[in-house]
Amino acid sequence: MPSKIFVYSKSGQSKDLAERLSMRTGADVEDVKVNKYDWPLIGYVLAVRDGIKAAAPKIALPLQLPPSDETVIIVGPVWAGGACGPLNAIVDQLKSQNHPVALALTCGSPKQNADPISKLENRLGRSFKAVLKVPNPDEGSKKTDQNIDDFVAQILEPSVSIPA
Repeated sequence: MPSKIFVYSKSGQSKDLAERLSMRTGADVEDVKVNKYDWPLIGYVLAVRDGIKAAAPKIALPLQLPPSDETVIIVGPVWAGGACGPLNAIVDQLKSQNHPVALALTCGSPKQNADPISKLENRLGRSFKAVLKVPNPDEGSKKTDQNIDDFVAQILEPSVSIPA
């Protein structure tokens, strides 16, 4: 069962998705803050630039990680075709941990490709336990509700270990 959801949200769409996941899983939501993104207009420019460069900006406070056997959910946006910078920073903190990790992305277009997902998996060094993409036009739809339920079901499935 997941106990922690780390979310970065500039516009509120990813935060809304994190809250919906929290209601279904009982996991606590932890907002990830990047101080340099606080400026009204320039903050967006810096955030998009970091996403394009696959940069990992400094997170204001260290992540409060749960025990290593508990699944962690990362939620955040795709900007300019790439995962936003704070998602890279979260993944960088998790890659040396043993947590199963699930990823939920909000994105502007239903046609977003899988590139941000594969780049984040490469950065993490392992596959995500589950992946959810929610295009902005689909938010609040019955289809999205079903996709969220399917995502949560995947997370709740026990992991199978294959003996060496």
